[in-house]
Amino acid sequence: MKNMMDSIFINIQVYLLVGFLWLLVHEIIGMKMNNGFRFRLWVLWPFTMLAWIIGFIEAFRNRNNSNDW
Repeated sequence: MKNMMDSIFINIQVYLLVGFLWLLVHEIIGMKMNNGFRFRLWVLWPFTMLAWIIGFIEAFRNRNNSNDW
Protein backbone atom coordinates (compact mmCIF):
# COMPACT_ATOMS: atom_id res chain seq x y z
CA MET A 1 0.00 0.00 0.00
CA LYS A 2 2.87 2.38 0.76
CA ASN A 3 4.38 1.89 -2.71
CA MET A 4 1.04 2.67 -4.32
CA MET A 5 0.70 5.90 -2.30
CA ASP A 6 4.25 6.90 -3.20
CA SER A 7 3.45 6.30 -6.86
CA ILE A 8 0.32 8.45 -6.63
CA PHE A 9 2.23 11.31 -5.02
CA ILE A 10 4.96 11.12 -7.65
CA ASN A 11 2.33 11.23 -10.42
CA ILE A 12 0.69 14.28 -8.82
CA GLN A 13 4.05 16.00 -8.54
CA VAL A 14 4.85 15.32 -12.20
CA TYR A 15 1.39 16.56 -13.24
CA LEU A 16 1.83 19.82 -11.32
CA LEU A 17 5.41 20.26 -12.55
CA VAL A 18 4.35 19.92 -16.19
CA GLY A 19 1.53 22.39 -15.52
CA PHE A 20 3.99 24.82 -13.98
CA LEU A 21 6.26 24.56 -17.03
CA TRP A 22 3.26 25.17 -19.32
CA LEU A 23 2.39 28.23 -17.23
CA LEU A 24 6.00 29.41 -17.37
CA VAL A 25 5.96 29.23 -21.18
CA HIS A 26 2.94 31.55 -21.21
CA GLU A 27 4.61 33.91 -18.73
CA ILE A 28 7.76 34.08 -20.85
CA ILE A 29 5.83 34.95 -24.00
CA GLY A 30 4.42 37.87 -22.06
CA MET A 31 0.71 37.10 -21.94
CA LYS A 32 -1.36 39.37 -19.71
CA MET A 33 -2.90 37.10 -17.09
CA ASN A 34 -4.82 37.41 -13.88
CA ASN A 35 -4.44 34.88 -11.08
CA GLY A 36 -7.53 32.91 -12.13
CA PHE A 37 -6.13 32.37 -15.61
CA ARG A 38 -2.75 31.41 -14.16
CA PHE A 39 -4.43 28.85 -11.91
CA ARG A 40 -6.35 27.36 -14.85
CA LEU A 41 -3.17 27.09 -16.93
CA TRP A 42 -1.37 25.42 -14.05
CA VAL A 43 -4.04 22.94 -12.96
CA LEU A 44 -5.93 22.33 -16.21
CA TRP A 45 -2.91 22.35 -18.52
CA PRO A 46 -3.88 19.22 -20.52
CA PHE A 47 -6.92 21.03 -21.95
CA THR A 48 -5.05 24.18 -22.96
CA MET A 49 -2.11 22.22 -24.34
CA LEU A 50 -4.41 19.95 -26.34
CA ALA A 51 -6.27 22.97 -27.73
CA TRP A 52 -2.95 24.54 -28.74
CA ILE A 53 -1.83 21.34 -30.48
CA ILE A 54 -5.15 20.99 -32.33
CA GLY A 55 -4.95 24.63 -33.44
CA PHE A 56 -1.40 24.14 -34.66
CA ILE A 57 -2.36 21.03 -36.64
CA GLU A 58 -5.38 22.77 -38.18
CA ALA A 59 -3.27 25.76 -39.19
CA PHE A 60 -0.67 23.46 -40.73
CA ARG A 61 -3.29 21.52 -42.67
CA ASN A 62 -5.05 24.66 -43.92
CA ARG A 63 -1.94 26.67 -44.78
CA ASN A 64 -2.60 26.35 -48.52
CA ASN A 65 -6.34 27.01 -48.27
CA SER A 66 -6.06 30.47 -46.77
CA ASN A 67 -7.43 33.58 -48.39
CA ASP A 68 -4.91 36.40 -48.34
CA TRP A 69 -7.51 38.74 -46.86
